[in-house]
Amino acid sequence: MTVDTCLRATVAAALAVAFAGCSSAPAVESRPAPMVVSTSMNELTAAERADGWRLLFDGTSMDAWRGYKEATVPAGWHVANGIITKSTPVEDIVSKEEFGDFDLRIEWKIGSASQAGSSE
Repeated sequence: MTVDTCLRATVAAALAVAFAGCSSAPAVESRPAPMVVSTSMNELTAAERADGWRLLFDGTSMDAWRGYKEATVPAGWHVANGIITKSTPVEDIVSKEEFGDFDLRIEWKIGSASQAGSSE
């Protein structure tokens, strides 16, 4: 085998390996499972009630809430379309009732350019 033939064989083998590495199985599309969102007003299931869960927001009023270090809800906080929202920059709100150890479940929505003050 001459040097030229050996060089050609080496280049051919290298190209074959390179092309073999480029071919791959078709990509399997991976999508997260769709999130189930309830469109009903905020309410507990019978199982949640039996487990001792309590609502802090009924979807219609802010009766269970007050401003931080205040007796009432600060102006600017209100309920709209079943959610607690604010129309102006305002102070924080807290529940009127104090709790010890607890588990908290929340549903919240935030715009992509917003800063929520909580982390996932």
